[in-house]
Amino acid sequence: MALADTFVRPVKHTGKPADDKHTDGGGMYLLVKAGGKYWRMDYAHAEKRKTLALGVYPAVSLAKARQRRDKARELLADGIDPSAAKREEKQSTAVAAANTSSWWRVSSTRAWATPGQPATPKSGSGGWRKTCFFILARCRWQPSRHPFCWMPCAGLKSGESP
Repeated sequence: MALADTFVRPVKHTGKPADDKHTDGGGMYLLVKAGGKYWRMDYAHAEKRKTLALGVYPAVSLAKARQRRDKARELLADGIDPSAAKREEKQSTAVAAANTSSWWRVSSTRAWATPGQPATPKSGSGGWRKTCFFILARCRWQPSRHPFCWMPCAGLKSGESP
């Protein structure tokens, strides 16, 4: 039986050790825990059973959860794992945000350098700012597979210290 918003809104956890599951159809269900209500979808991909998180109620409504379920089922029909697709989408969004912020770091660090003087770590006062410029000017900021880790600087020579 399909869920209705009039059922989902007032439903509460029963207090049993096992969480309550209320099915909607197509593998989607509402998982009711003591801490909240969660939309989930069970599916099988590559002969493995998996669970996809669709959102938290009330931030994700019943209609929005059904749209996400339908999108996941389309991906499954095309032979794509919805969990992997969701992970890749999240990672590409984080990388795009990291690339935007790295431009700011480089441009603001360039503004710290003293005009007309070479930017080396040991030149004059403002050592930390000049060190940052020295490193950033020689580094090629490239995100690694993990959105919060940066690849080592290829621009620094082995004997060179910032």
